[in-house]
Amino acid sequence: MTDVSEDLRRLVTQLWGGGLAADRLAIGWDAKVSPGWTVAERYAIAPNRSRARFLIPRTSPRVTAATLLRYNGLRSGRVRLSRAVLGTAAKLGLPPAPHHLNILVRDSVPAVDRPRWLLADHLAHVLGKPRLHAAMGVLSKHHKPTLQLFDDAGESVGYAKVGWNDATRDLVATEAAALAEVRSGPNAAAPALLHTGRWQDLAIVVTAPLPYDVRARRGDEPPLAERLRELVPPTSQAPVRDAPHVARLRAEIDELAFKLPEARLATVATRLLDDLPAGDPVAIGRWHGDWVPWNQGEAGGTLYAWDWEHSRDGVPFGLDALHWLFQIRVVRESRPVTDAVTELHHRGPELLHRYGVSDTHAAAFVRLYLAEMLVRTWRSAAAGSDWTPALYPALVDAAR
Repeated sequence: MTDVSEDLRRLVTQLWGGGLAADRLAIGWDAKVSPGWTVAERYAIAPNRSRARFLIPRTSPRVTAATLLRYNGLRSGRVRLSRAVLGTAAKLGLPPAPHHLNILVRDSVPAVDRPRWLLADHLAHVLGKPRLHAAMGVLSKHHKPTLQLFDDAGESVGYAKVGWNDATRDLVATEAAALAEVRSGPNAAAPALLHTGRWQDLAIVVTAPLPYDVRARRGDEPPLAERLRELVPPTSQAPVRDAPHVARLRAEIDELAFKLPEARLATVATRLLDDLPAGDPVAIGRWHGDWVPWNQGEAGGTLYAWDWEHSRDGVPFGLDALHWLFQIRVVRESRPVTDAVTELHHRGPELLHRYGVSDTHAAAFVRLYLAEMLVRTWRSAAAGSDWTPALYPALVDAAR
C-alpha cells in the first residue's frame, strides 16, 4: 500500500517483523481477513496511514477510550482537547480514525506459541496478565517504540520501551540498570521496574504506570535540588577531574574514534576534559541524564521523574541542572546551540548554586557537560541512530 508512511512501516517491522519473516503473522491494511488467518491485534491509525502518529488499540470501547483519555494531564492543551473528543467518541463505539492496521496470526499457530510472535502476548505472559493491549506513538527512526499497556478493563498496567538497534538497546539496558538503583520517597519518585529482558532481537524494559492524576510540570524552573537528591543521593566525593564519569568519557572517545572517526569532535571533547581542574572535591553520584520538564510530572505533591535511559553513576551532582537549561533552549525554544552554550556559561553558575555547586566549580561543570553532550551524539551516530541534527556539527563549533 503506497500511502503508508515510512515511519509506520518501520514500526511494523520493528515490532512484528520476526513473525512476518517466519510467515506466522501478516499485515492487513483495512482489508478483509483471508481464510486461515485471525486478527490478533487491531489498531486505529491516527490521523491516517500517510501521516501516522499514534496507534490506538481497537478491542473494546473501554480500552480504546482509556488509551486516549489516560494521562491527558501530561499533554498540551490542544492535544488534550483532541484526545478528549476522540475518547468520548470511543466510549460510544465510534472509530477514532478512518484507517486500521490489523495484525493477523495464522490459525495454525497454537495459543501457547503466540507470545513467541506477538509482543503484547509476551508482555502479558511475563507480567502475569491474561491479556494486554498496547497504544503507541509512531515516531521517527531516531526513536524507540514505547508501548502504553492496558488490561481488558482499560486500567493502565505500565510502559514498555523497545530497543531495536545497538543505540536503543543500550538506552533500554541503561534505564533498567538505573531504575534498579533509584530511590523513591514521599517528595520524589521514579516508576518501579516491572520487567527487563530480551524478546526476539529486541531489548525490553517495562515500568510501572504513573498515578492517574499526574500533571505535567509547567514553566522553565528546575525542581528543587532536594527532589533530585531524594532520588539519587550522592555517594562519594572527588574533584571534578577525577569523577568516574570523566574516565568513562575518555574511554568512550577512544572507542568511538575507532568505530566512527570524527577527529575534530574528538579533539574538542578531549580538550574539554583535559581542561578540568583538580580543585576541591564535589559530590559524586548518579545523575538522571535527561532532567527536563517533559520527563517529569507532579501528583499529590510528589515529583515523578521518568526516562532514565541516559543515567550514569559516578557523575558530579548538579550536572542535571545544566542539562535542564540547555535542553529547554535547544529543544523547547529551538534556539541555536551557540546561544544555549553562551547561556550555560552565563546562567549556569546560578542554577548550579541551587544544587550545591560553588561558583568556583561552575566552569568545570560546564566543560564536563559539553563533553558529555558531544560524546552522547557521537555515541548515537556510531550505534546506528544517526547524528542529532540540532547538536552536530553546531555543538562542536560552540564548545571549542
